[in-house]
Amino acid sequence: MNDLVWYALAGAAGGFISTIVRCDGCIVLPKIQEGRLYLNSLGGIVLGAASGMLGDANIQNAFMWGIGGGTIMPALVASVNHVSQNCKRTTENR
Repeated sequence: MNDLVWYALAGAAGGFISTIVRCDGCIVLPKIQEGRLYLNSLGGIVLGAASGMLGDANIQNAFMWGIGGGTIMPALVASVNHVSQNCKRTTENR
């Protein structure tokens, strides 16, 4: 099997573990609400798989990248949204 597939699987496993820890041991299933798809726990697994493929050529590191990807990426997105909202408010107050 292609090494990239193994890195994606290791990253997905890391993302799965990260999601379990972050959600107090629960798996939250995807749902559609108001016409929007919320990935919930599946999102952490997908981010973990993508992060695992981005890491260096080592299966253990791919797993750790998966843990980091499932944890760091949502926090990064939230902080970017927070900064953009503050910039918008600052611009409106001028």
